[in-house]
Formats: sequence, C-alpha cells, structure tokens
Amino acid sequence: MTPAVISIGGAMKIILLSLLACAFLGTAQAAERTREFAAGGIAGVATSAPWTRPAFREKANFFNPRLGVFGRYYMMAFPEAGWEFAYDRLHFGNFNLGVDSFTANLFWRVWPEKIFHPIFGIGLGLAQTQNYYASGVNRDLAIYRVRAGVEFELTPQLELAFQVDHFTLTKNKQTDTVIHALTPSVSAIYYLSAPKTPASPTPGAPVAK
Repeated sequence: MTPAVISIGGAMKIILLSLLACAFLGTAQAAERTREFAAGGIAGVATSAPWTRPAFREKANFFNPRLGVFGRYYMMAFPEAGWEFAYDRLHFGNFNLGVDSFTANLFWRVWPEKIFHPIFGIGLGLAQTQNYYASGVNRDLAIYRVRAGVEFELTPQLELAFQVDHFTLTKNKQTDTVIHALTPSVSAIYYLSAPKTPASPTPGAPVAK
C-alpha cells in the first residue's frame, strides 16, 4: 500500500476545520497570558507555493524539512497579541538550497478565554542562504512570513499548535525568482511562568471576593 501523504490542500482543510471547531468547542476557560514569556520548537515540511514561478516550483522537491525554535512575549489579553522571535531552517534538496531565517513576528490569538485559539501573524527578518538556486552563492536576503493556524491548550503551561507559514524570500539578482514556500508544521509551546487565573471574556468585570 502507498503511505498516505497530507497535501497542502489537505493541511489547509485541517486548519479550516479546526477554526470551525473553535467556534463550538473549548468552553473551558484558558489561562491568562498577559505579560508572559514562552518558548517552543517547530517541525514540518516546506514546499513551493502554487504561485511560485515554474523555474523554482518544477524543480523543488515536494517535501523538504523545516525545523525551528522561537520565543514569545504576550503584550495584551483582549485581543491577545504579542511578539514572536523565531529561527527557522529550511532546506530544498533538489537545489541544495539552505535558508536560515531570523524573523520578528507580530501575532494575534482569537478567543483567548477558550482552550482552542486560532492564531494569525505577520513578520519579517533576515534570511542567510546557501547555494541560492540560480546564482549559486551565499547571500543575506530579506524574508517575509505570514501565519494561520490553531493552538490547543493541553495544560496551563503547555500548548500544541498546527499552523501553515508562508515564507517569501526576495531575489538575490535579476536572474533569480522570488521564492514562495508553504510550511505546514506542528509546534509545542511551553510557558515559563506559573499559570495565572483563567482569562475572562469581559475584562473589567468585578472580581468575586
């Protein structure tokens, strides 16, 4: 039997179904995250996006490894938003193209009072490339990132996430093509401080004594 493989379309369907589930599930209250720090790791695959030019899309392997680590700081609770500083390693085997990405990202989490959190984010940073696919040289280039996904609170200090990041890697020179990569991934997030009281959907409400 041929092993089942999750396509990019399948990954997007999983995220959409997860987001719909968030509207009906997760009635339990989640921990308050304001002014908290967290650290995490991420693993997944990287593939060329359908809108990348054929010069890259037709030669890149369909599945390439993506690994990363990140740190977070939560600025506010309603809406829940914060900063994520991330390092990601992408490798496209057919070109032997390596990308070390360092990005600063602003993220928003929807329904912070529930244990399911849709998450969205944007970011930019620096990519150190090896064997850039057309010019064949190493360069430092601008990189942009967009994220959509869902996070699930397993315990007050541990969360599991499934997301798709879209990376845009700029040109090194005119003969190069801008690279668009999609990276369906799974990550684990650990909160460094002790859990706080559950988040309230109505901040400012009187606290029971």
